[in-house]
Amino acid sequence: MIAIPTTIPDLLIIEPKVFGDDRCIRWGDPALAIDWQLQAAPALSGKDAQGKLFKDAEQFA
Repeated sequence: MIAIPTTIPDLLIIEPKVFGDDRCIRWGDPALAIDWQLQAAPALSGKDAQGKLFKDAEQFA
C-alpha cells in the first residue's frame, strides 16, 4: 500500500506581497505554442485578459 498525502503543506512567505509587482503572459500566445486542448476560449479574469505576448513581456535576468 502506498501512502498519499492528503494535505497541502503550509507555504513559507519570505516577503509580503506587493500589489502591482506581478506579471501576466497572454494565455494563448502563439509563440509559446501550448496546446490547451480547449473546446472554447476560456473565461479570463480582467488581469489575465490584459496579458502581454511573451516577446513583449518584461524580462528578468
